[in-house]
Parts: sequence; C-alpha cells; structure tokens
Amino acid sequence: MTNSVVAHPIALASALAFYAVMVALIFPATGAKVASAFSHPTPPTQHYLLGFDTLRGFAAAAIVVGHCWYFTYPVFSSTQHASLFWAYLLGFAYKAVPIFCTLSGFLIYRSVLFVKNLDGLRNYAIRRFFRIYPVYVVGVLLSAAFLQFRSTPDYSGLTAFLSELFMVPIFGWKLPANPILWSLLAEVQF
Repeated sequence: MTNSVVAHPIALASALAFYAVMVALIFPATGAKVASAFSHPTPPTQHYLLGFDTLRGFAAAAIVVGHCWYFTYPVFSSTQHASLFWAYLLGFAYKAVPIFCTLSGFLIYRSVLFVKNLDGLRNYAIRRFFRIYPVYVVGVLLSAAFLQFRSTPDYSGLTAFLSELFMVPIFGWKLPANPILWSLLAEVQF
C-alpha cells in the first residue's frame, strides 16, 4: 500500500482535501464558509434543468468511481474480478463519459443562447474563464508541488510547467502532468 501512496501523491492529496472539505461541511460554522467558497462567483444567467443536471451528476459520479476503481489496481485487486456483478458494472464506467460530455455540451450551449451582442459574449467568456481556469491552475500547481514536471531530452520541467499553466496542451503539444486535468482542457477546447 505504501508504494501506491508514493506513486500517486496527487491522488492522495486530493482525496485528503476532499475529505477535509466533507468534514468541514458537517459543522454549521465551517459549513457556511466552505459552501460560500464554492458558490458561483457570478450568478448564473439561466435556470437549471434539474433532470439533465441530475443525469450529468450521475454520469460524473460513475466516471469518478470508475477512475478510483481502475487506478487503484494494486490496492483493490481482490475486488476486480469479473465474476463480481458490481465489478462488471464498474468496468463499463467509461461509457458514462460520452453521456457526461453530451449533456455538458447541451447545458453549455443553453448558456450561450442569451448572448445577443459582443458585450454579452465578453461577459459570457469572463464567467466561463473564472469558472474553469482557477480550478485548472490549482491542478497545475498541485502537479508542480508534487514534482510532476520533470525535464526530458525534448523539453525542460519549467517549459512543461509554463505550457500547462497557459493551457498549451489544448493544441496537442503533450498530455498534462496531471491526467485528471484533461476534462478542463476539453471544456476549453469546446
């Protein structure tokens, strides 16, 4: 188990941070502060379609659980036998990716419907930027903190860090140091 923890420091740090936030939400005093920290920086411009948001949430949850199950192979290898029914279902969690992407595309499209002029487009772009980029920067900084940017014969670690900080992998330069960031890159590409 120690080898898995050392091999996946970003996963360990993000799991610990997630559980710290969950514990903080239990207590009313810290729960209100945590909830306000994760609220929208600007109010949304359209009403939510709760059915689609719910399906998108289930798809995202299936993807997350599938990733946790796939990428912890040495730790939970006894649960990854095809004879177990739920293991069979988790093996197909990747099928939720197109569902999630399709619903996200539809819901993002709905937010663009109300853009009627250049000013509206500017406001939309600013809202999207402040919704995606701060989370992406945190992921890149975590990657740097855990020394994921290493020099290779093709490029230096600093080059890799700066390219990710400015989202150069969008153009197909290389995969991100933290593979989980692919979804934010895909959303920016969209």
